[in-house]
Amino acid sequence: MGVKLVVKLIQPSFEIPRLEELVLDEYDKPVFTVTSHGLQAANQGTLLELLLKSGVEIPDGPIFIAGGGDGLELALAPHTFFEIERIGRRMIISVDKDPKKVKKSRQVAEYVQVKYHTITGKSITYIVQDPQDIVTMDTRNMFVDGNISPLPQSAMVWSASVIHWLKTTREKSQAFENFYSILKDKGVLCISMSAGGTASDFLAAYFNVFQRLGVYDKIANPE
Repeated sequence: MGVKLVVKLIQPSFEIPRLEELVLDEYDKPVFTVTSHGLQAANQGTLLELLLKSGVEIPDGPIFIAGGGDGLELALAPHTFFEIERIGRRMIISVDKDPKKVKKSRQVAEYVQVKYHTITGKSITYIVQDPQDIVTMDTRNMFVDGNISPLPQSAMVWSASVIHWLKTTREKSQAFENFYSILKDKGVLCISMSAGGTASDFLAAYFNVFQRLGVYDKIANPE
């Protein structure tokens, strides 16, 4: 007798605008499209929906984007984080190791900040750090255009579709140590990753933990 696998996609309870409408470049061309960033946007929405369903409280303080890439989270934040009462408008700090993506992310940050102020009359603070690897990053200081300032403790570390790119167990362990170092007391760590490939050890640990607890899905089985 064969095994039937049923996959149910998680539908977000919030609305995300068309990616093509988020940010335009100097030629009025969309920076993000469904083709280039559709899967990433879907992953972001799924992770955020799971956070909301968990009911976990997020303390005051900034959001730290670990592996911010070319700034998709910064473009989505006014329509996701800032619109959700339990999160709200707050500083976002982003770090990525790719210089080209950091440059693009800073352009996105500037565009979104100006657009948000024009529409709402309110200001938002985005800080895109100089290129740093999440494995070797400084957990006490921020670096922006070579200038150093203290890194504030974060209320939430957000890392979507990044961890599976780390190849060794040592790198993954160090990245998590860094995340916990920059989290404030009762801060929240939100991560998503590929279920296979370099994330296979995390998947195995996930199953082992939940098997010992006697539950698989905490949201569906709160007891």
